[in-house]
Amino acid sequence: MVDDEPSITDMLEVVCQLAGVEVRCASNGRSALDILDEFVPDLVLTDFMMPIMDGCEFVKAIRQNPARQHVRVIIMTSVPEVAARRCKGESVVAKPIDIDEVLRLLVEIAT
Repeated sequence: MVDDEPSITDMLEVVCQLAGVEVRCASNGRSALDILDEFVPDLVLTDFMMPIMDGCEFVKAIRQNPARQHVRVIIMTSVPEVAARRCKGESVVAKPIDIDEVLRLLVEIAT
């Protein structure tokens, strides 16, 4: 979970825990890459607009590492059209996030 808004990471962390999913949180792409050195998840939920390293730069860094290329990424943003253009080939969802959709994705990936 990567987002520079603590309220969003806190809320999504609770949702993940309720779904029985192990979760790690970071406030930007650079911090998230440090976490990925120790923990490779099945899914990354990342914000698009963040300081230090934005969502697209973060996803490009994930895709450049063969050990991380399989990780499913969902980019969350209030500007989905812009994110879809910049982050071609990645899943993009509009904010505000639909919690039911996040739970469905978590269950789908976990099974």
